[in-house]
Amino acid sequence: MSDIETGMCFIHLSNPEEVLYFEQSIIPVEYARLETDVLEGAIRLLAEKHPILRTAFDLGAHAHIIYRETETKPSFYYRDLSAMGRPEQEQEIGRRLAESRARHFDISHPPLWRMAVYRLGEHYHLLVFESHHAILDGWSHASLLTELNNTYGELLRDPEFRPGVLAVTYKDHIVEELLRKRSGELQDFWQDELRGYRKLDLGVHSAEPRRYSVKKKYGKDLLARLERSGGARNMPVKHLFFAAYVYALKMLTYEKDLVVGLVSFSRPAQQDGDRLLGCFLNTVPVRIGVPANISWDRYLGLVE
Repeated sequence: MSDIETGMCFIHLSNPEEVLYFEQSIIPVEYARLETDVLEGAIRLLAEKHPILRTAFDLGAHAHIIYRETETKPSFYYRDLSAMGRPEQEQEIGRRLAESRARHFDISHPPLWRMAVYRLGEHYHLLVFESHHAILDGWSHASLLTELNNTYGELLRDPEFRPGVLAVTYKDHIVEELLRKRSGELQDFWQDELRGYRKLDLGVHSAEPRRYSVKKKYGKDLLARLERSGGARNMPVKHLFFAAYVYALKMLTYEKDLVVGLVSFSRPAQQDGDRLLGCFLNTVPVRIGVPANISWDRYLGLVE
């Protein structure tokens, strides 16, 4: 198992009363005709192609248990709700989603994903895809659904179609991770980078922490201004947001030396690495020293 898989599974098992790392996506799709047997065939082909879709975890052994194609059946559910009115459809789907959330995945038994399709109208369907986050990150999730759609279309044209095999496997990713962890040079780098690190004190000292959620919508004009500002500096908008986040922490804590976690990807830098399914997330510490009276241009250059 990779470190991210181990961490997610451990936290999931440590909090059985909470629905953690249960991913539930609802995607409206339009097909002139939906052949459910062909769609199920496409799912089966992808489960054969991608071992992660046939994987369970043994946390004690810290290992993947990859089942043969014949030992695990893709979880697929179809229901026609087109005779119902819109309120009844929403109520029924909402009920099914809630029931499904209550049935979290058992990490020791595959498959750690399931799919449902609801027919809402003549050409209108709702696809619900659920998975344990430990087997798919966001990129893999989007890649899988794209490949499913494309495979379904190919099977409609040619029932003998079979998707090609990838040139890289998740095992290659595990090997890379193990080699990096054993690298003394890498350990030296992070020890030097974080020497003298102090945890940020946000001034929240309570025996019973309280959680708040604040939502606010901004107009598209703000995004347009950010894109212009980032473009002038050859800087992606996400870097502008990251810079703003770090500076906000500086304002809250009065600290000039900040270490924050940044989510990154660690996909294999090999052929087909972008098409490999799995969870490749990582959080790396980013240390930024913010000098006093620094200009915004200099600060953004520092972050970049």
